Amino acid sequence: MAMRAHQDTLPIVDALRARGWNAEVIFYTPGIKAAIFKHIVETADAFIQRVAPGTLGADEEEYLSMLHDLIAKGLVALPHPDTSKKFSAMKDSPSYPAEEVGGDCSVLMVGRVPVGVRCGSAISWEPPTKYKSFLYKFCPTLDSLLHALGVTSAPLVFTASFKVSGGTATLCAMECVSAGFPEDLEIAEKVATEVLCMVAEAKLLKKSVVIFEVAGGSDKDAAGFRKDTLPLCDMLSEVQGWHAEVIFYSDAQKDKICEHVLANADAYVHRIAPENLPDNKGYLEMLKTLQDGGVFGLPNADSLTQFCSVDKSKIDGDMRVLMAGEIPYCMMTADSPSKMIHPSKCMDLAKVVRETEVAKYFDPSASSRPSVWTLDYKKTADG
Repeated sequence: MAMRAHQDTLPIVDALRARGWNAEVIFYTPGIKAAIFKHIVETADAFIQRVAPGTLGADEEEYLSMLHDLIAKGLVALPHPDTSKKFSAMKDSPSYPAEEVGGDCSVLMVGRVPVGVRCGSAISWEPPTKYKSFLYKFCPTLDSLLHALGVTSAPLVFTASFKVSGGTATLCAMECVSAGFPEDLEIAEKVATEVLCMVAEAKLLKKSVVIFEVAGGSDKDAAGFRKDTLPLCDMLSEVQGWHAEVIFYSDAQKDKICEHVLANADAYVHRIAPENLPDNKGYLEMLKTLQDGGVFGLPNADSLTQFCSVDKSKIDGDMRVLMAGEIPYCMMTADSPSKMIHPSKCMDLAKVVRETEVAKYFDPSASSRPSVWTLDYKKTADG
C-alpha cells in the first residue's frame, strides 16, 4: 500500500529546503527501526514528530522509545514525544472573554504565535487578526498553561480548542501532533521559520540572559532592585527554563562585566533609568562591544540613543502606552496612572500604535528594538 504524507508535510519540507536546509520525510516502520535511527543520528539536527497517538498500535511504545533515544543523541524534538500525553492530562479549564467568536473554535499556533482561527463547522483557518480581542486575552497566559502541564517550551505546531458559550471561551483541549493546515503555504513558511529558530535555540544558545541595573535610584524596592526585575527573572527561569542574572553596572567594573557577559549570556536586558546613569558613555560603549560579540541587545545601544530622558513617575501627556517590542500591552491615563487598561479595550488605538509608531521611531533594518518602552499622547482639540 502506498504511503502518503500529511497534506501539510511537503509544504514544510519545501519551505525548509528553500532556506538551504535538507529536509526529508521518513515513514516509520518497526522492521527497520535500527536503520532509521542510524540514518537520523548521522544526518539530522532535529526531527518533527507527525505520527498521531494510536496510529502505530502495539508498535507505538517502541516508536516513542526511539524518539527518546534520538533526544539522548542530541537531536532537537519538535515536539517532545511526551508533550501529547501531558496535553491530554490537562485538568484546569481557563476561560476568556470572546464576544467576537461565533461558536466553538480552535486556535492554530506556531510556537507561541497564533496563525489561524477556525470557528464552528468552518474548514479553513481564518486570519487571527479577526479575533484580536480574544487572542489578546489567551496568548499572554500560554506560557503559564504550558508550565502547569510540565511542558517546558511551546510545541512547533499545536491547536487550542475552546467551548464557546455566552461570550466566554473555555479551553477544553490542546493537541500537538495531528494539528494541520492543508494547502496553506503561508503557514508552512511560518512553520519552517519556527523550526530554524527552535533548532538554533536548542543547539547554539546558552539560554542565559543578563539584566542590567545600577545601584540606587527612586525606582528600586527595599532589596535594591527595580520592582519588575525579579519577577522577570522568575518567569525566565521557571517558565522558559533560562538562567537570568542581574548585574549592577558601574564604570569601574565595565571591563570585567563585559568579559563575563560575553562568555556566559545570549542577551542582555537594559533596565537602567536615564536619571540613574546620567553619564552613560562607558555603558553604551560596553553594550556595543557586547553586540559586536554576538550578545543580543534588548534594546541595542543605538535604540537607546533615540529616546529622550523620561520621568517614569509622571505621564507626560493624557495617556501612556506601554509596549512589549512591537505589541501594545497596556495603557494608562494621566488622571489615573496606577490603573492599567488592557489594549483590547482600545483596539483601534492599539492598531494605530503598532502600525505607525514603531516605524516612526525605529529603523526597520535595526537588529534590535526595545523589549519594553513607552509612548505618551496628548489629546488634540478634535479628540
